[in-house]
Amino acid sequence: MKKGLVVKAIASFFYLEVDGNIIECKASTKLKQNKKSIITGDYVMFDELTNYITEVCKRNNELVRPKIANVNNAMLIFSATQPNMNYGMLDRMIVIMEYNNLETTIVITKMDLLNEVEAVAFKESIDYYSKIGYTVLFSDEDFEKIKEEIQKEKYVFTGQTGVGKSTLINKMIPGLDLKTQPISKALGRGKHSTREVTFYKFKDSYIIDTPGFSAIDLELTSDMIRDNYVDFAKFALNCKFKPCNHINEPKCSVKDQLGNSYQYDRRYENYVKIMDEGKKEKYEINKRHL
Repeated sequence: MKKGLVVKAIASFFYLEVDGNIIECKASTKLKQNKKSIITGDYVMFDELTNYITEVCKRNNELVRPKIANVNNAMLIFSATQPNMNYGMLDRMIVIMEYNNLETTIVITKMDLLNEVEAVAFKESIDYYSKIGYTVLFSDEDFEKIKEEIQKEKYVFTGQTGVGKSTLINKMIPGLDLKTQPISKALGRGKHSTREVTFYKFKDSYIIDTPGFSAIDLELTSDMIRDNYVDFAKFALNCKFKPCNHINEPKCSVKDQLGNSYQYDRRYENYVKIMDEGKKEKYEINKRHL
């Protein structure tokens, strides 16, 4: 038996990187009978004679969307414009990454499409995320920094459709030539150009390309959402009620901060929406399981 890393999965075929080579494999009958799923990012054992995967190694973690295993770092790709920056989606993604213990870097593309005044205002707006502990990089001016980070660790690239994710990866790996799509002027969003999660070798690590999204399922409880809003944590210590969901509770220190910063107010507004969506999704999930 030999060990390999699943770098791509298409239908019933799994492509493993083994000693620098790509090997096409299929799941063994035993794995299928045990209904053991294989996803991109899995480390697996396979039979070198038959190219059948016989065992899926224990996962360190697993993301639901994008469906991927064993990744510790994420780059959330968002555009400053075309499509416009979506702070609500960014806050949803951050909650998911925090819950899964991924180190999160925010990468902003298309700053060159803003005029000077717009660029200054945008940087002031996005700087809030730097202040609460996230690394914020810009795809043009910080390109070398992005390359330095990625060559150290596996990074999953994920973000909305049309933000320039594939364009950025093509720039990092010349000759890769990932397909790109223009955004729809009528809808103001991009078309999907990436169809499946794929690992691309970069130096001693990997860039992990994922399909873009226009909406994202949370499948998180209210507790998970509340506990992964990192900038609320220090204020929550002084809330009268513990735990406090920071919605309807009186004497809530998180709500007491409203009005001090428009960025904080925006984060809180998104928090309320995410909590509401989380309750609805939990109801739908429970209903499906009845």
